[in-house]
Amino acid sequence: MLVTHHPLMDKQVEGYAEALVAAAAARVDVLLAGHLHLSWHRRIKRDPGLGMLQVQAGTTTSFRRRKKE
Repeated sequence: MLVTHHPLMDKQVEGYAEALVAAAAARVDVLLAGHLHLSWHRRIKRDPGLGMLQVQAGTTTSFRRRKKE
């Protein structure tokens, strides 16, 4: 598992492709991030990172992007 603040996506991290290459070389199978305050998950469908599970953790303490309760 590799934990980062920003998700390793082209719109979030400059050099994300190189980071995915390094993660693949280290045999990482789960990427966990939390910067976006939204929850989602997906499998990466192309190299670099083919097959890695990418998990975006939501938020517990911030009201950013949360529905009003």
